[in-house]
Amino acid sequence: MSWWVSLLDDNNQMVEVPKFSEGGTLALGGTTKATLNVTYNYSAHFAQAIETIMPNYQGFRELLNGATASAVAPILAKAALTLGTIPSSNYWEKDPGNAGRALNILALWAIIHPNATFEVD
Repeated sequence: MSWWVSLLDDNNQMVEVPKFSEGGTLALGGTTKATLNVTYNYSAHFAQAIETIMPNYQGFRELLNGATASAVAPILAKAALTLGTIPSSNYWEKDPGNAGRALNILALWAIIHPNATFEVD
C-alpha cells in the first residue's frame, strides 16, 4: 500500500520539478511532474520524526493533503534531517534513510513551489 503525493498549482496541475526517478512506482527515464509514490512502510519513521516537531501530528496524509507547500516545507525538511537522507538499496525497507529521502524530495519541491498545494491520494 502507498500514498500518491502530488504538488499542484492554482489550476490543479502538477508543478514541474527537477527530474527524478525515486518512489514506489518509477517513471521510466524519470519524470519532472511533481508526483511521488510513497510506501506505507515508512509510516513509523514519519511519525517518529514529525511528532518531535508537531506533537499533534495525526498522520502523513493529514499533514500534507490540502496543505500549502510553504506551510509544511520546514516540517518536511526538519524531519528529513532527523531521519537522514541516505536510502538503503531496497526502497521497500522500513529504513529511516528511505523515509528521510522521501521527505527530503517533498521538502525540496515545497521550497521550489511555495504557493503550490499538496494532494495525497
